Amino acid sequence: MKKIWVFVLGVIVGFVLTVVIAVCIANFNSNVTGLNIFEQPGDCLIEQSDLKVFQVIAPNAALTEMQDTSSSPVFLLVNDNENTYYDDQVIKLTQGKCFRQIGTYRYTTGMKISKTVPVVQMM
Repeated sequence: MKKIWVFVLGVIVGFVLTVVIAVCIANFNSNVTGLNIFEQPGDCLIEQSDLKVFQVIAPNAALTEMQDTSSSPVFLLVNDNENTYYDDQVIKLTQGKCFRQIGTYRYTTGMKISKTVPVVQMM
């Protein structure tokens, strides 16, 4: 009888952990309003430049621009691991990788101007 209760308890704990992990994975999209992630990654948008953070949106999502140009377009840089971003951080492009577009991000600036920018991730 005790073995049955241990088995039932194990099934319940397994179910609860599965739900918690699924909620954590889905939570990234719900934390960033205006984020639209593609089903498949798009093209490499940046292959030879580092990015500089100018505004953090979420711990793993930040508005950036290319470090080596004065009039760079804006990108939302995201990562799927536990790295966090901070203002003025320079994200070095790893050799053999690029910043690939994985979606779009729509937001309103402080001057009430609506903007849509590409979402990129180092791949």
